[in-house]
Amino acid sequence: MNLFGTNFWISFLIIAGIAMVVSYLFKIRLSMVRALFGTFFIMVGLSIVIGGLGYTGDTYSIAFNSGDIVASNDTNQYDVIFGSGTIDLSAIKPVDGVRHIKVDTIFGSSNVIVSPNTPAVIKGSSAFGSMNLPNSSNSFLGSRTYTIGDQNSPDRLEIEIDSIFSSVNVQVAG
Repeated sequence: MNLFGTNFWISFLIIAGIAMVVSYLFKIRLSMVRALFGTFFIMVGLSIVIGGLGYTGDTYSIAFNSGDIVASNDTNQYDVIFGSGTIDLSAIKPVDGVRHIKVDTIFGSSNVIVSPNTPAVIKGSSAFGSMNLPNSSNSFLGSRTYTIGDQNSPDRLEIEIDSIFSSVNVQVAG
């Protein structure tokens, strides 16, 4: 996952190059390693303040940002890290057996939407966070299970949701 965009690296390399040229031209004794680390941390700080560090590039992950993810059949892993988002799983249908989907929320908040018409077993685990399932079960530390339809159906979704220092709310669409 690439959290730093092209503009970040272009700016970083330009500033690093200027520091090297100034150091050489004016005979300034400057530790390049310290200067590069300092420049890097200043750029990261500015990117966070300005909002340029957010990441939603592959449509399956949200980091340092907020957004919406509409699930597709391309992947079975969805992540929200240091951000907030809605993950809509309502269009996902199991094909030829059990389909496993994993949703991770780390230091953030997310809403997970599931279809009432698709058999599913939702296993939610929480570590120092909140896990709100449709049957009003809440977990601060531990795990809970919620079932939609026939849990023994040969064609069903098995959704594993992990909440680490986060808040996750699971909703049934409709």
